[in-house]
Amino acid sequence: MCLKLFETVYSVWDYYDGPRSGIADVRGEPCYFSCEWDEGADDWAEYFTLKRLATEALNLALEGETIWRNWEGAFHRGEVPSSTHPALPEQNARYVELTAALDSVIDSLTIYGGARAAFRVRPNQPPKARGILAEFEVEWLDLTATH
Repeated sequence: MCLKLFETVYSVWDYYDGPRSGIADVRGEPCYFSCEWDEGADDWAEYFTLKRLATEALNLALEGETIWRNWEGAFHRGEVPSSTHPALPEQNARYVELTAALDSVIDSLTIYGGARAAFRVRPNQPPKARGILAEFEVEWLDLTATH
């Protein structure tokens, strides 16, 4: 019997038919993951690009995730309009600052490797209101590390 190893997904930044980019553990280390659109196949690429993140970058991502989750909850409770997306008005400046810092860090990183991914909704999480994005975990398949 082969045990599947599912790892933590900290944040999903893009979602279309499943997570397409965000932050998750890969072999226990936080990494940025992204999957690009494959024009030739007219579908998402099979492999995700992986870039290792330092703890400081993970902390920025977690702060950004908290801000976005605050907005998501308020939006689905009808407390703020969609025009405020992705942060509550009082948190917007900080969210913009975090996003710029993370984009800069990620752009400067070298590719760690690539892998196919099997995402699933994390088991045993409390029920979420309709429209609230579930929390995920991921199993990395065919992982190829370049460094």
